[in-house]
Amino acid sequence: MDVPTVIVTYLCSRFAKWNFFGNFYAKHDSLACFYFIVVATSYTVMFQISFITSFNRFIAVSFPFSLDKWFSPTKIKIYIFLSFATSFTHGIITAFLQPFYAYLKEIQGYYVTFKSRNAPPYFFFYTLILVVPFAIGSTVFNSITAYKLTKHYKELNESITKDIPLIFYTFLNFICFMLFTTYNLTRSINYGIFRNSTVEGVLTNALPWLVDLEIFGLFYAAIILSSPLKNLILRKNEITVIPIIKYNPSSNVKKLSIKTIDKV
Repeated sequence: MDVPTVIVTYLCSRFAKWNFFGNFYAKHDSLACFYFIVVATSYTVMFQISFITSFNRFIAVSFPFSLDKWFSPTKIKIYIFLSFATSFTHGIITAFLQPFYAYLKEIQGYYVTFKSRNAPPYFFFYTLILVVPFAIGSTVFNSITAYKLTKHYKELNESITKDIPLIFYTFLNFICFMLFTTYNLTRSINYGIFRNSTVEGVLTNALPWLVDLEIFGLFYAAIILSSPLKNLILRKNEITVIPIIKYNPSSNVKKLSIKTIDKV
């Protein structure tokens, strides 16, 4: 979902903020509606997938014999369905909050806001009820997983450097969650109570950076921190060497040959 989200963000938000097409966006509020359906849906999916992934690691390390119980093919389908269903529902609800393009002189362009007065309390409670619990849950599960793996390696007198990528990714993921939480709460409070245009301008300028951090930052961090993913992207092959011994009964001679297998 990352690529469609980026495309929609540029076409329906960033170009408007940069005022590429004059008052075009002011006359087409339907684009604002479409923008929030796509973006609200995709962000909520990402939050939930991040939580499910963290929970999967936690179960695999803490309760390995229960992994099939919690992540059977049927339950995985249920998790995915519930994730997309709740996310799409959130996206549809935002459409009924009447999003539209408003001109903001602080950025000399247009940004997407809402006509409905129900928008601030809705996003406030959406953040507290959905985003914050997923953020805390993901962080707790990843932290417990990293701790248990570190303890396991110490007991085996092995290096704990294998855990460093997971610890770093856990920290980065938590930062992304908290930044989005702060953004949503601040914008909801400002829109509902203060209506300060300077604060709105700062938040509008900060949003693209938050989007890039959530989409590209975590993606490239996962690639850099994961050797298998890095090798797959860079198309580096792993070579497995297999010794093969052939025996000839008539001559009583053993012949050694080597077979290599490339793994992508």
